[in-house]
Amino acid sequence: MKLALIRLASKQTLGYVLSGLKGNTQVYELNLVDCGLEDDDLEKVAYRLMEDSGIKTLKLGQNQFTSFEPLIQLFQMKGQQFRALDISGIPIDTNAMQNGAI
Repeated sequence: MKLALIRLASKQTLGYVLSGLKGNTQVYELNLVDCGLEDDDLEKVAYRLMEDSGIKTLKLGQNQFTSFEPLIQLFQMKGQQFRALDISGIPIDTNAMQNGAI
């Protein structure tokens, strides 16, 4: 099942969405594109997905992230699980890239 929350989830509802994924066995795609999510929200998503084995596609494009560290850690631990990642439309700080933060 695809869980497409494009422009529907918010900082306020993200916790409910993620708690609903606890013990997930049916959702294989999580789409949180253009939900106005920020770095602390990315941490919450990554933390929940550390315990998830069903989601194969993660779409996070067009949000307000400035750090991808939680996502990097998730993929270091569980990268084999994922088939697709969408972070399109998120500006990447070239200074952070040069300093090794990304």
